[in-house]
Amino acid sequence: AFLLPYIISLIFLGIPYVFLEISFGQFAGRGPLSIWKASPAFKGIGYSMITIGAVLAVYYNVILAYSFHFFFASLRKNLLWSNCLNTWNTCNCFSETQNGMLKSFRDTLDGPNFTDFTRFLDERHSHCYKWRSRNLAFVVFVIVIIVIIVIIIIHIIIIIVIVIIIIIIIIIIIIIIVVIIIIIIIIIIIIIIIIIIVVVVVVIIIIIIIIIIIIIIIISCSSINIATFACLFIHSYIRFVIPFLLKLILF
Repeated sequence: AFLLPYIISLIFLGIPYVFLEISFGQFAGRGPLSIWKASPAFKGIGYSMITIGAVLAVYYNVILAYSFHFFFASLRKNLLWSNCLNTWNTCNCFSETQNGMLKSFRDTLDGPNFTDFTRFLDERHSHCYKWRSRNLAFVVFVIVIIVIIVIIIIHIIIIIVIVIIIIIIIIIIIIIIVVIIIIIIIIIIIIIIIIIIVVVVVVIIIIIIIIIIIIIIIISCSSINIATFACLFIHSYIRFVIPFLLKLILF
């Protein structure tokens, strides 16, 4: 009746609270007393945590001591609780042989006026007779071990799933960042190409305008020698205009 609620509470309350407390302490880097300076109204939680820890340490150590005692005592050839000859046995202790004698006595004296009281002995929780309870204890032990293994496997699976999800999220974020960088690079390249095209078009238009102006000047100034003017124009164009256009295009 206690094991199932304990396991449920351990899975859904105990383990998450332990992880919460550990993560909270690691995040702040403080102990249970100083961590609640962030919220003085809950400062009593720190004192209660220390008090509960001290109380648990006392009676859990007692349980561990009993467990180790009976563990090493069970390794002996003659078990201490296999007979009633120990100093700590009470008068209510009885062995399997005594119980068998009582059953034989019942079979001998069985009659209509005989009260069957030996059946009550089977229900007594004596540590000297309940040998079949060993099988029950072993079954309970195996069940507890199986439950613990299942819980550990479930937690390992949950951790693996969380790690896989985190890895998938990181991969998706990296892919999104790479796609954004590629898009930005493409946009920059397109802008550079557009700027180059615009510059080239502007340069071509300027050259055409200059040529038209020169033609107009040549036509209008008939007193200037056309050959001399053409030589001056070509010389100035090669010396000034072409380097300017090259610098404008390249830089």
